[in-house]
Amino acid sequence: IVWTHSDIGDWVDKLLGPGLGASFRRHKIDGPTLLGLTEAELKEPLGFQDPIQRLKILGHLRALQVRATGATASRSTSAGARTPGRGASAAAPGGRGTERGEGRSPRRSNG
Repeated sequence: IVWTHSDIGDWVDKLLGPGLGASFRRHKIDGPTLLGLTEAELKEPLGFQDPIQRLKILGHLRALQVRATGATASRSTSAGARTPGRGASAAAPGGRGTERGEGRSPRRSNG
């Protein structure tokens, strides 16, 4: 999957609020770069001083990585069971799921 810096910026805008993806666009953070970011890098140079915002981004990245791992394992055990490119999600950058349309990030329950 190729996520451009514009895709990532749009995803962060949707996740945290309008305008907050600007630093991802300015620093040209694309998909592979996004997946390697640390909390420290989100703070500096990307400028996310609010620890909740940093944790939210990292949490969603972990969910995407878990889903990607699960989707890959699922496809290898049941070839042809899923069709890539269906069910686009705003949960992933570019409006695509981790495997080109793998649903939304899981929601946390309060209990």
